[in-house]
Amino acid sequence: MSDHKFFTKKILTENPVLVMAAGICPAVAVTESADSGLLLGCGTLLVLLLSLLPATLMKNIITEKAACACHVIIIAAFTAVIQMLFSSWFPQVTEEVGIFIPLIAVNCIVIESVNGFARKNPVLPAFLNGLGTGTGFLLVLLLMGIIRELIGEGTLFGSPLLAGDITLLPFAVLLPGGFFLLSLLAALNKHINIKIRQKEKNTINNDREEEKISS
Repeated sequence: MSDHKFFTKKILTENPVLVMAAGICPAVAVTESADSGLLLGCGTLLVLLLSLLPATLMKNIITEKAACACHVIIIAAFTAVIQMLFSSWFPQVTEEVGIFIPLIAVNCIVIESVNGFARKNPVLPAFLNGLGTGTGFLLVLLLMGIIRELIGEGTLFGSPLLAGDITLLPFAVLLPGGFFLLSLLAALNKHINIKIRQKEKNTINNDREEEKISS
C-alpha cells in the first residue's frame, strides 16, 4: 500500500466514526455547536499526532508488556497540555466541551492509532495513518456541529445566520437528534463507499478486457 493511502482511506472507507463506530459518544454529545465540534476534533487530532512520534521512536525500547501503559501515559501528558492551552485560548468553548477534553486520553481512536498501528509500523505510515484518523474524526464532528447548530439554533459558530421567521428544529441539538444525524451520515458514507468500490471494480474489469483484446 502506498503511503498516502494510509491517510486517504481514513476519511471515507475507514472513517473512525462512520465506519468503525468508534468515538460515537463524543461525536453525539459535543456537536451541539460547530465551535464545540471543531475544538474537540482539533484537540483529538493534535494529541494523536503529538503522541505518534515518541511511540514510534520508542517501539524498540519499550517491551510488549509495558507498551500500552507507556503509550497511555504519553497520550495523557499531551492531553493535559492541550487542555491547558485550550482553557487559556478558548475558555468558553472549552467549558462547553467539558469532560470530553481530558477524556481524549482514553479515546479508543487515539489509543488504537498509537498503541495498535504506530507501534508496529514505520514513522511515515504511522504519521499518515494518524493524520487521516484524526482528520476523519475532526471532519465528522465539525460537519455534525455545523448541521445541528444551523438547523437547531439558526446560528453558525455563534453568529445568527437564518432569518427569524424560519422554523427551526430544536430536536437537532438534543442527543436523539445527534444519533439520528450520525446514522444518516453513516448511511451516506456507506453509499459513497459502495459507489467507489463499484467504480474501481469496473475499472479493473475494463482493464482486463482491454488486455485480452490487445493480446
